[in-house]
Amino acid sequence: MGITIASPDQNASTASGPVTIVYSTTNFTIGGVGQPHMRFVLDGDPNPYTVLNGNDKKILYNGVETTEPEWLSPTSFRFNNLPDGQHAIVFQLVNANGTDNQAVGSSTALYFSKGVAGAPVPTIVPISPLSGSEVPGPVTVSFVSLNHSIGVNGQSHLHFFVDGDTEPHHFYNGPGIDDENGVVYKGGHTHLVHWHSPTSFRMFALGAGQHQVQFVLVDAAHQPLANPEAMQILTFSVAQSTAAGDFDLEPMIDASANGMAFAPGDQLFYTDGKGGNVWVIDTAGGAWQRRTTPFYHTEVGQLGEQGLAGIAIDPNYATNKFVYIYFSTPDQQRNRLVRVTDMNGQAGNEQILIDGILAADQHNGGVLLFGADGKLYVTVGEATQDNLAQDPASLNGKILRINTDGSIPADNPFPGSRTWLYGVRNSFGLAVHPATNDLWFTDNGPTVNDEVNLAAKGGNYGWPETTGKGDPRFIDPAFVLEQPVGITNIVALQATSVYPSLYHNNLFFTDYVEGKIHRLVLDPSFKTVASDSVALDVQNAAGGLIAFKQGPDGYMYVSGSTSSGGSIYRVVLNPNAPQ
Repeated sequence: MGITIASPDQNASTASGPVTIVYSTTNFTIGGVGQPHMRFVLDGDPNPYTVLNGNDKKILYNGVETTEPEWLSPTSFRFNNLPDGQHAIVFQLVNANGTDNQAVGSSTALYFSKGVAGAPVPTIVPISPLSGSEVPGPVTVSFVSLNHSIGVNGQSHLHFFVDGDTEPHHFYNGPGIDDENGVVYKGGHTHLVHWHSPTSFRMFALGAGQHQVQFVLVDAAHQPLANPEAMQILTFSVAQSTAAGDFDLEPMIDASANGMAFAPGDQLFYTDGKGGNVWVIDTAGGAWQRRTTPFYHTEVGQLGEQGLAGIAIDPNYATNKFVYIYFSTPDQQRNRLVRVTDMNGQAGNEQILIDGILAADQHNGGVLLFGADGKLYVTVGEATQDNLAQDPASLNGKILRINTDGSIPADNPFPGSRTWLYGVRNSFGLAVHPATNDLWFTDNGPTVNDEVNLAAKGGNYGWPETTGKGDPRFIDPAFVLEQPVGITNIVALQATSVYPSLYHNNLFFTDYVEGKIHRLVLDPSFKTVASDSVALDVQNAAGGLIAFKQGPDGYMYVSGSTSSGGSIYRVVLNPNAPQ
């Protein structure tokens, strides 16, 4: 699907007089009123033109038919009175409901000069969304770079800044560039923005309201080009969406939480990622209040997904006050698991349980959960070194099982090893099913196959040899999303009076890319997925969903992260949901 400009050529100089624009579309039919159509903007005018074909055959400006430009044919129109000088036209294919088509190639730009010879200058042209428009999330931002090559790191490329952030996102193109490495932020991959095509990127965690993206063309040394055409600002708004599905979100408190754990005494502990802090929220009476000083602080690695990640509360916290914390060390080379003691609201007696786990800008793991057996389970990613997931000498690419003092349980499957299972790429979720005590875990695929898995002692889950189902050498996942969404965490819902019984013993998991909560209904054995559905879709209004827990009051709670901050929400039932 796409639009191609046939005439005039990019950067062409045309003679004085009428200018005919000729274009074609692929796998998209421009129709009449109420049908798919095309929009274009001339020279930055905030009011777009609408091109209609089919039975209408006309061009509208501000909703009124115009003859300047003049509709000529289903693939052309003519400017009869365009002044001499340089001009820019930005084209966008539009769906029947009036929303921008998000397919790669559905937007483009044309630069040309009329009556004068235009000296080519490096120019960046934002195409979509239309400046000043309101769009649903996630948002695909597309652009055209003229007279400036966007290459790989070490070559000229593009910087862009989001919502006043002074730290640039680096946008690259060229051999080997994909959605894992095409956008780099603070030296590593970011889940907030993904490379989408050589002329577009997708933004996944923009909250409702106004946003700004500043584009800057830069040279190989990351220095901005001096001419004014090399910098442009795009302003747009993300629409406030209405929740779809059986559930909705009720805001509880503003907090950017990477991991959460409820504790006795009406307490919610959470980690804040790159801040290196563990905070405590007092939840008594439903009036949540965060304490003024952190419970724990340490310096942490700042690359990509690094930071202070997971947290767990000891099952015997009421008597021993133990809290477990996983983080990347400030040298950015290692991940570490520690145990601290809650001493009147402050962490003390810190003990290192596991150290030296290889770290990287992503795939560090760090989700912590106590099983029904009283052992602590730890997810560890393969630190972007695929082979480590199958290496028995490495803790990376595994789910670990340890005693509360860090020692190795005698009944672990591999003598002398903390490994419980292996062949894991990048797990963000652990849950214990209330009916069976089975451990479930999630695993994120590369460009295909996000997984939900039933954990088996000593099991090999296949990475990097395979993802998804069908390879008899490895354990198949219980559920696969072929189009990855960045599954974050998972809850096996205990019976609770706050939700109807049809949801009890279901699995729910969150995703970062689309900001949805998904529901898996299990068969009577509680070991096989019988059906799946989207339980909540707020179109990224809460940003990417990360931490996800069922609280002692029976409600599920989830954290959302946007470019401007984060919040923790209670997951409540929609009034029209099945009972």
